[in-house]
Amino acid sequence: MVVGRKKLPHEALLGIPTADSIFFITICAVPRGSQVLLDPASEILEAVRHRHQAGHWFCRVFLLMPDHVHA
Repeated sequence: MVVGRKKLPHEALLGIPTADSIFFITICAVPRGSQVLLDPASEILEAVRHRHQAGHWFCRVFLLMPDHVHA
């Protein structure tokens, strides 16, 4: 049996979050256990830093692991 994720209340508003929303995001690479994110690590971190400094994102924590990220 496959269970989908729970729908959150802000999703009813065309998927646009409110300005005061806080999110915890995990992105996993395929295959799990790989080290696919090690080579582009500096570029990924620079992109996050740029978006934060430009005011597009307000990232409090960004943790880059070999096969996934937490933000």
